[in-house]
Amino acid sequence: MSDDQDTPRRHNARKADARRLQQRYPGLRYTDACAASTPEARTWRKFEESGGYPPVTTCASYVAEAASLIEAAAVHCNDPDDRYRRAEGANFALSLALYLFGAAAFVEMVRVCSPLVPDDGFEPSPMPAFPGLLRSHSGLHDVAAMLTFASSYASMAEGMPGPPAEVLAAAQHVHALRAWSTPPAAGNAL
Repeated sequence: MSDDQDTPRRHNARKADARRLQQRYPGLRYTDACAASTPEARTWRKFEESGGYPPVTTCASYVAEAASLIEAAAVHCNDPDDRYRRAEGANFALSLALYLFGAAAFVEMVRVCSPLVPDDGFEPSPMPAFPGLLRSHSGLHDVAAMLTFASSYASMAEGMPGPPAEVLAAAQHVHALRAWSTPPAAGNAL
């Protein structure tokens, strides 16, 4: 199907979404409902309606706790290279937690302000570079446990109907950070 054939379908879906918004919010004018029916706004609304706030905010809390534990592990690390990588990991985890808290706040804003979700949508700040690989995972047991919990909540958010791309990207970062903090399996060691 070409883009030309798909355009009326998208236009009709937007009109139908605008009518649903008018039914949900009787005082809403059709032009305002159409303006609030962008595909991105519809995605965030669907995510909010399916209960997206609790898993995202809980995941953010676990990642923030992991960030403080990684920082403490960096302070007590004797290897200078690993100390630096752990500091990078703490910085990345803190940035990821702030990103997740921002996404959770946006979901809550969608709940409160719907259907008038801002046109610019969720604008997260850029993430720092992912930390380098660790030589030793000693002292990171609690970090791995926190990130395991965070990863399970990230999976919950991913499994909800139509999660926004920003939530999916954050979930992938949580899974990667969990893998970074967990020692490789004994069978995979070189």
